[in-house]
Amino acid sequence: MQPWGTFQLLTSPGPAAIAVVRVRGPRAGEFLREIVRARTQRDPESWVVGSVLRAELLDTSGATIDDILLSIHGGAPIWDVRLHLHGSPGVVRCCTEILEEAGFSPRTEEISTLWSAANTIEAEAYALLPRMLTGRGVRWLVQQSRLLAETLRTLAEETEVEVGRGHCRQIIERRGIVNWFARPLRVALVGPPNVGKSTLANALADQHVSLVSPVAGTTRDWLEIPGEIDGFPVVWLDTAGLRDAVDELEAEAIRRTHELAEAA
Repeated sequence: MQPWGTFQLLTSPGPAAIAVVRVRGPRAGEFLREIVRARTQRDPESWVVGSVLRAELLDTSGATIDDILLSIHGGAPIWDVRLHLHGSPGVVRCCTEILEEAGFSPRTEEISTLWSAANTIEAEAYALLPRMLTGRGVRWLVQQSRLLAETLRTLAEETEVEVGRGHCRQIIERRGIVNWFARPLRVALVGPPNVGKSTLANALADQHVSLVSPVAGTTRDWLEIPGEIDGFPVVWLDTAGLRDAVDELEAEAIRRTHELAEAA
């Protein structure tokens, strides 16, 4: 029997506005006829390469999972289509589970195919782009890729080889900065009860996310609040107040506060 084909998640995992799943293979058209219901041109044989269709993603019972866009990048005999889903992890998981159950094999890609790139350096930057959690991170990554590409171009044209190599080394040594924008710092707000930890957490979040009360021990479990400092991502941890616990539940909350503080 002819293999179904492969699928790839082209965007980064986790919550997002959009998630893109690439489906490719000789029997992709046959399968998509079952799980995708296009608003127009419902038969895959009528799909034109380069077109984008509004469609519904269905489960195996025919119920709608998501309202999606379907972009056609290759037709028969080797289909190549992309499902543009809403970025809920639950929606993505449903889609990939259906694909795997049908016989499609998951693949990962080393270089992003979401955007056309002028060179390998630019393609690698695009592959890292979905991991950036702030606008500053995006701008930094694009700037580094342009600087490196320009340096390599200069090396090919000029005689100052050692100077150019030095520039390349400096850029490569800054590669670890990617993680500063991709992995948020975890900052624990720790202290005795009723000193303003939850009030501070609400101020940092710029919204009321943590319950504030004059009663000691109100915060029994930690709360994670995403944010950023000067363009760098951070997660604030509002924790239970530290004191001699009055019951087992609060004692457990205080134990977890100590663990969070040590790991933050």
